[in-house]
Amino acid sequence: MSDESIASGLQGSGLMLAVVERELVSVFPDELYQAPQSWVERAYPRLIHYNKVSAGGHFAAWEQPRLFVDELRTGFRPLRHARWHGSS
Repeated sequence: MSDESIASGLQGSGLMLAVVERELVSVFPDELYQAPQSWVERAYPRLIHYNKVSAGGHFAAWEQPRLFVDELRTGFRPLRHARWHGSS
């Protein structure tokens, strides 16, 4: 869902919405293309997590579910910490 569609749905409601995007990238060794960190950092200026993992490919959530979930948890951990400790 885009920022614009969310904002248009709230028009006239009196509600304010702030959307801050963050990017997380996990590179799996069996993926067809493994983006180098230097490219990822230029392409995603709000990158908060980049990691090369040990196994998995294009269907990482199915192939390596524990590894995939660990990556999500690690990647989002700074945002959870910021939410509970009042920083952004």
